[in-house]
Amino acid sequence: MADPRVFFAAERTLLAWIRTGLTIMGFGFVVARFGLFLRLFVAQR
Repeated sequence: MADPRVFFAAERTLLAWIRTGLTIMGFGFVVARFGLFLRLFVAQR
């Protein structure tokens, strides 16, 4: 990887994968919390 463009392209790809993973984890957290909210909402009725 003597060409810095190759290094920066690989770094951009890695950062994109990290960003995607964090987004998916955040979405999973929101879905789980929404499920708990629905369970509490139904239990109160």
